[in-house]
Amino acid sequence: MPLRTVRILCFGDSLTCGYTQDGTMYHPYAHNMMKILRMAFPEVKLDISVEGEAGDYVCPPQGYFYQRLKAKWDEALKRDETYDWVLLLGGTNDLGDRNVTVEEIFTNLEKMHDFCFARGAKVMAMTIPECGAQISWLNERRNAVNDMIRNCPKDKYYVFDLHTEMPYHKLSQYRRKVIWDDGLHFTTMGYSLLGGKVADYFLPLLRNHINTMPRDPPSPISPSVLAVRRRSRAKSDAADDKNFEEEQGDPKVLSQGYIIVRKRDLD
Repeated sequence: MPLRTVRILCFGDSLTCGYTQDGTMYHPYAHNMMKILRMAFPEVKLDISVEGEAGDYVCPPQGYFYQRLKAKWDEALKRDETYDWVLLLGGTNDLGDRNVTVEEIFTNLEKMHDFCFARGAKVMAMTIPECGAQISWLNERRNAVNDMIRNCPKDKYYVFDLHTEMPYHKLSQYRRKVIWDDGLHFTTMGYSLLGGKVADYFLPLLRNHINTMPRDPPSPISPSVLAVRRRSRAKSDAADDKNFEEEQGDPKVLSQGYIIVRKRDLD
C-alpha cells in the first residue's frame, strides 16, 4: 500500500532560504525540520518544498510575495499536486520602509493566508524576529505586526512565535555569535536550531493532521498479475480434486486401506 503524502511549503524571504555568510551559503531551517519530522512519521511521505527569496518584500510594488506564492502553487497543480501546509515567514524587509504602514504589511500577509485557505491548505505563520539594530521606531513596527500575526482569529491558522523562540539581545555574546550571523540572518547552526524549534511546535499539529487523513486505497492490480493469480488458483484447485489411489479403497479392507508402521520397524 502506498504511503499517505503530506505536502508542506516553507515560504518566505532570506530567513526561509537560509541566507548566511553574505549569501555565499544557504542553509534553510527546513533541512533540520524535515529530518525530525520524517523520523517522527515514517509511515507518511513528507514532501517538503522551500521557496525563499532574499530581499523580497511582502508589500507591492517592490514586493513579489503573492506572485511567487501563486506561481509556486500553479507549478504544483501542473503535477496534479497541492500543498497541505504553508509555513509563512515574511515582513522583515518591509519593516524598514516607513512609507509602508504596519497595517499594509499585515494586510498583504493576510492576503496570502486567504489564498492558502481557499485552496484547502493550513497556514503556520511565523512572527518576525528581532535584529541587531536597536531602533525604537523599528522595534515598534515589528511589535505591532507581530501582535497582528499572533492575534489573527482564523480557522486552520497557527502561529510559531519566532520572535520569542530566537532572541538576539538577551543572549550572551558567545551564544549570539553561535546563532546569529550578521545581526539579521542566522548562522548554519542557528538555522538548524530554528528548524528544530519549528519541528517541535509543528509535530502535534502534523500528527493531528495525519490522524484525520483518509487512508489511501490499495494500488490497483494489473490485469497480467490477475491472470497469473487465476491460473495458479486453477492449478491448486485441480490438485485438490485429484483422487490418489489409496483414497479410493475400502478402509476396512487391509489391502486397500492405510497401514501405519513405526519408522524403526522399517530400518
